[in-house]
Amino acid sequence: MPLYEFLVILVLIIIFLQRKCWRLVWQVNGWRGIIQQPILWILLACNIDPKNIMSSIHRYGQFMKLPLAIVLFDRTLLYMNDPVSIEGVLTSPECLNKSFLHNGFYANKGILHAKDDKWKIRRKQLNPAFSHNILINFFNDFNRVGNELNIKLKLELKQNKISFDQLADLVNRAVLEASCLTIMGVSTRFTQNDDKCVAAAYRYLMDLTALKMLKPWYQIDWIFKFLDKEKYETTHKTGKLVDEFATMIVREKYSEWQNKRQRNPESNDVAENNSDKHIFIEQLFHLTDQNQLSYQEMMDEAQSMVVVSFETASTCIINALLLLAMHPEYQAILRQEIHEVLSMDITPLTTNISSNGVQTTITMAHLQAMPYLDMILKESLRLLTTVPIILRNVSCDFDLKIKNAQNNGDYTKIVKVPKNTIIAADIFEMQRSTDVWGPKAREFYPEHFAKNTNGESGTKRHPYAYIPFLKGIRTCIGNRYSIYLSKIILIKLIGSLNLHTNTKLQQLEFCEGVSLKYRNSANISFEIISMADDD
Repeated sequence: MPLYEFLVILVLIIIFLQRKCWRLVWQVNGWRGIIQQPILWILLACNIDPKNIMSSIHRYGQFMKLPLAIVLFDRTLLYMNDPVSIEGVLTSPECLNKSFLHNGFYANKGILHAKDDKWKIRRKQLNPAFSHNILINFFNDFNRVGNELNIKLKLELKQNKISFDQLADLVNRAVLEASCLTIMGVSTRFTQNDDKCVAAAYRYLMDLTALKMLKPWYQIDWIFKFLDKEKYETTHKTGKLVDEFATMIVREKYSEWQNKRQRNPESNDVAENNSDKHIFIEQLFHLTDQNQLSYQEMMDEAQSMVVVSFETASTCIINALLLLAMHPEYQAILRQEIHEVLSMDITPLTTNISSNGVQTTITMAHLQAMPYLDMILKESLRLLTTVPIILRNVSCDFDLKIKNAQNNGDYTKIVKVPKNTIIAADIFEMQRSTDVWGPKAREFYPEHFAKNTNGESGTKRHPYAYIPFLKGIRTCIGNRYSIYLSKIILIKLIGSLNLHTNTKLQQLEFCEGVSLKYRNSANISFEIISMADDD
């Protein structure tokens, strides 16, 4: 066959495979989208790195009309950062599944990566472990860890100063301890000491996950080893450490569970009738005993839930502390609210030893009496959202309502999205959009979440303009868990510590991770002054 005939056939095959992709590009961006494809391919190739991707999106995004469709061989990447388009994705059953890029996630099994009906079934099975009553029972553990973190932080201060990375490490260890206490039912004392660097190992694997998601060829072992043997060996060693850590806990706890049931057979029926009262690890054991989970599925669920509960809550707390340290005026208002609420006897179950929160047992009644704390945490999650970009895979062709990128008079329009399209929803940029949040969108301004006298938001916004834990069909199962833990630890720290940093919000350099990271974290430091107790 002559070369030109081969090339013609090859081009025809490519055109056939890409026909739906180019139709989507035309529907979303028109001629502009078709003409700019080569430029988009070059930009994507040059910036596909966890340290560059977010800054590149911000730098080049202002010149693009969004949503934006990019052809990637036989599929399309549909990028969006507005609430209309993102609502369409999160409420569409065709967008329930996560992208193949998530296969690079360290703990890529279990409910976090389950698909279609399997996810729906597993979510229903695990929901009882995050019920209101279960979460309330965690408050004593949250309080204990918060108290220990407060004390440990004071001991770690050198001339009242600490680096961002040191503070992040202390928070990571404390949150991992809280996760192990509440999710796995075991005490680890990580807040006090972490000789084996388990918390750091989890953090390393989360950072590596971002690399494998943006560079999926790293998901193939022999390619990863060939390209970076040193990192490959470190990853293997680190993965083995956390696998052994989680496996040991699950095996020991499961053995205790089985022995207890054998000693008291009558408790089996009681446990079956009270499955909504189990903590997460017990719920897994219960499901395994009922043959609804295999032993390996039980292990997978336990490993993945520890990772996510630890990663989400620790990032939430660190970001809130950083923003409060940058804005002493808001920190002072929050501290005043903490002292006022804790000085009141709002519940007979609480013994107020001091009004700074260090010794006080924080209850739900306290959290409900602190509206400014709620505003602070929401604004932190808006401005520095925990998960900056979410990815979804389209399971079959469907019609999607999106924002009209061509601005031809209609604000929205319907496009036909083909199967296997990768959808990237930029939560980070949406929650900082001046179109949605006004002139102070890129500032830390807790009044964004102020409520009127009727308890309603003072400003009407699109319901999907603020989704730090997502909305729609696939919401985060542990969102309330993370909120409660974050609030209690913030009360413990802000109630007795005054934080300050010279770093400005505009100086932060964001980079992509499973959660939001800072490329210049080594240059950030805190001055922390311990305030006198009111005992």
